[in-house]
Amino acid sequence: MDRTNPFEKYLSKEDVMQAEIARVLSLKFPDLLWWHTANEGKRTPYEQYKFKTLGGKSGVSDFVILQETNFSKGLMLEIKCGANGCSADQVDFLVRSVQNGYTGAVVYDFAPDALDLITAHINQGIGIPSDGIILVKKGVRSVIGLEDAKKVLLKKSKAEKPEKIAKELFTAKALAKFGNSIPKSAWAKINEQKKEKKLQSPKG
Repeated sequence: MDRTNPFEKYLSKEDVMQAEIARVLSLKFPDLLWWHTANEGKRTPYEQYKFKTLGGKSGVSDFVILQETNFSKGLMLEIKCGANGCSADQVDFLVRSVQNGYTGAVVYDFAPDALDLITAHINQGIGIPSDGIILVKKGVRSVIGLEDAKKVLLKKSKAEKPEKIAKELFTAKALAKFGNSIPKSAWAKINEQKKEKKLQSPKG
């Protein structure tokens, strides 16, 4: 990493991890055909339009390693940090890659774990079931069956508060009854319910 670059402070933990993997791959395997897929970050409406129009695909793995082995056609590697999970598109890409003869993997938090996996793939291939995705967390490898991939790998949504759900239900009913112009009395009722709830709550 270039410590003098003023933009470095804007890199996320995942960015830093990917940069380290890319740096080591370039030094250790100069003849290896691979690339990092730049699918991260937000796009302007024009950039979104251009991305889709030119054939861009959401969910393509962070690293694509085009090294065929006795076990697979190549390695599709997704990088994650912390509690961050895969998007539905990322899981779908991994599943379809495995179904088409590639090795799919998700590695969390540590660049050395990802590099060990890539090195194992390059040196002797990774003998895994054809219906599994490799998951590496804290140095421990496991294999997730394709039928369980979404359940295990998908980003976990935060549980919504009961108050928020109640408000959304009330709003939906009001919209169904009054259309887009919800009367002030409906919103007043919501606020009254909130006040009542606060008064009823026991003070610590």
